[in-house]
Amino acid sequence: MAGCIGQPQLHCYRVSGLIVHSDIALPGLARLEADLAPDVTIIGGTVPTMLASPILDRPRMQMTARQYLAWVPEVGRFLIEDGRSIIYAVEQDAAPEKVALFLVGRMFAALLHQRGDVVLHASAIEVGGRAVLFCGHSGAGKSTLAAALVREGLRLISDDQCAIVIDPQSAPMVRADGRQLKLWQPSIDALTLGASRQAPVYASAGKYYVEPASGRASTLPIGAIYLLADAVATAAVEISTPARADGIGLLIANAYRPGLMRRMERSAAYLHAGAEIAQHAGIFSISRPKQFVAMPAMIAALADHWRQIGLSG
Repeated sequence: MAGCIGQPQLHCYRVSGLIVHSDIALPGLARLEADLAPDVTIIGGTVPTMLASPILDRPRMQMTARQYLAWVPEVGRFLIEDGRSIIYAVEQDAAPEKVALFLVGRMFAALLHQRGDVVLHASAIEVGGRAVLFCGHSGAGKSTLAAALVREGLRLISDDQCAIVIDPQSAPMVRADGRQLKLWQPSIDALTLGASRQAPVYASAGKYYVEPASGRASTLPIGAIYLLADAVATAAVEISTPARADGIGLLIANAYRPGLMRRMERSAAYLHAGAEIAQHAGIFSISRPKQFVAMPAMIAALADHWRQIGLSG
């Protein structure tokens, strides 16, 4: 398989709208074949155990104005600089797929923070030429819901992590991404997506990468954000509109790793982003039955709501 810019030892990906050159394979990302100059490099190398004169010094994490240093036990150390590079040093016996999981998750989120982006814990699909996001904590069902909608023919923008760009000249945008869906085996079985199942997220996890069947969407303006409430056993599907301040607060609470966001002093940026999103797009809360058999009702309720707010799906 072709490498990057004449460097066959490197892998090329698009992550959160950025071209990434990596010397380690990153399962769960669609590989790029085109020769494109990198926005970000991920390279194994020497990583310091501490930074000089950190402005923030926490257990397993230090930060300066242009550097972010993290240590993940049994995985490795990671140094992120200027929003352009990640250098990693793997600990002995660390599984490569687990190293990759941290690189494209927590470490890439820190890099995006360095670049000034807003990162939500969300999955996103395209509806009527706009991005529709589903936010929620781990296990809330973001990926499963996105997968069910993709199975209906909608296109995936991103799974699990959404990078949002706030531009005063336009509506807030979600950057195009190359992430595959991450689904537990029962969800794969229920959605009959076995033929699209790829590598396991990591050994013995019971969770797998799944290639979206409907293709991938480009960078799009946000049309709506749905905050997934905890599923309940008997309730019907309900979509509500929280008060503006409550909606912005819920959005901030669904930052990708809120503690990381606060430690990197990004709270004010998220508050501003929440206000911009509330102005240009709807923020809604959605509760639904816990049972998977209720998924058709969930999809029908969303389709009806999209018609009500002027999105066509």
